[in-house]
Parts: sequence; C-alpha cells; structure tokens
Amino acid sequence: MLCTTYWTTADHFLISTVFVTLLHYLWSSASCCHTPHCRDLGVIIANTCQPRLHINTIVAKASQRANAILRCFQSRDPCVLLRAFKVYVRPILEYNTTVWSPSQKKDIEAIEKVQRRFTKRLSGLRLFIFGTASKVKHSKLRTTKDTL
Repeated sequence: MLCTTYWTTADHFLISTVFVTLLHYLWSSASCCHTPHCRDLGVIIANTCQPRLHINTIVAKASQRANAILRCFQSRDPCVLLRAFKVYVRPILEYNTTVWSPSQKKDIEAIEKVQRRFTKRLSGLRLFIFGTASKVKHSKLRTTKDTL
C-alpha cells in the first residue's frame, strides 16, 4: 500500500484509499487464482497463445454434431445432408477464425478431418477422394485453406 501511495503522490493522482485497498486485494488474490486457459467470446485462449485446446474443443463438438446429423436424418440424399452440414457444423468450425487461425499442419488436418469423415459417410460422395478438386467441386464444400 505504501508503494501505491508513493506512486499516486509522485504522479499527482488523487485516488481514494478505498480504491487503493481494492487494488491491493485484487493484486494479491490474482496470484493464487492462476488458470491455464480462459474462454472469451467462445474462443478458448491458453497461456501459451496456441489454439490447440480451442481446436480440440471445436473438433469434438463439430464431430458430435456431424454424427447427430447422420443419425437423425432419415433422408440419405447427399444434397440434404450437405446442406445440414453447412448449416449446423460449419459455423462451429469457422466461428471467429481470424482470432485463432490455425497455422500448424496438424491443426488444419484436425479441422478438415471432420469434413472428410462426414463426406466419406455420404453415399453419393464415397467414391471421390477428399482434397481432390472433383470432390470439393461436387460437394460445394471448401477446404480450410479456402476459408482462412
């Protein structure tokens, strides 16, 4: 508290003692409540500033939703299922990508694996190889490189 008082008088700031006491309490309690990551606007930010934890979380959530689409829809029409994928799964994978933009190859592959697994399970697109221009063009889905 002496340090704060000296700082305020040296720089000619007028701060009440209640505010100084509150700051002292917050600074002392902040050191014992250290967390390895935090969630802000739906994006998980780790102390290392790597998007690994966020990518693992959204890949798991998107995979669950893609599997739910395949289980719940009675129609096996690839157009209907692809539309459902674009509406319900892609927003999870693409939300706020400018903040957590994946730069490592394994992160990009983990995100694309959700789309690859989904299109592999569709009857009309099973013969195409993921990543080739014909399958991407036929399904009208973009790769991660196209969206980022």
